[in-house]
Amino acid sequence: MEFVGAFRIFERSIMKRELQYTEYYGDGDSKAFLKVKDIYGEDTVTKLECIGHVQKRVGSRLRKLKKNQRSRWKSNRNLMHGQCPDGKDSWCRYKRALFDKKQYLEKSPGLPNSVMKVAKATYLELCDKNLLKKMPAWYDTEQ
Repeated sequence: MEFVGAFRIFERSIMKRELQYTEYYGDGDSKAFLKVKDIYGEDTVTKLECIGHVQKRVGSRLRKLKKNQRSRWKSNRNLMHGQCPDGKDSWCRYKRALFDKKQYLEKSPGLPNSVMKVAKATYLELCDKNLLKKMPAWYDTEQ
């Protein structure tokens, strides 16, 4: 029944809104996408995964990584703020202190280098801009 609703929305988009949808967000097994992907012409609509499924994938991958690497992780100080946003409104306390020209005392030990080495590849895969476009080859539905 989901596909009927999606089809109706896409079908009347030109007449009612004078627009064409170019992206369809849905779960991996949705039949609705097959009904709308060629609605404006061949392959005019791209399927993107819903963020909930991406979030599930991220959690699964990181839990699996943690389970497999737990014995290798030891605590030592390793501050990483390269990906944190700059400025006074940053959620990163370190970057806010830097902006205000104040000294920041880190209370957390940070991630050990051994963890960073193991997690880096997973982090880069999960930051891929194309993550929403398709189910990656590394995604295992059994996780």
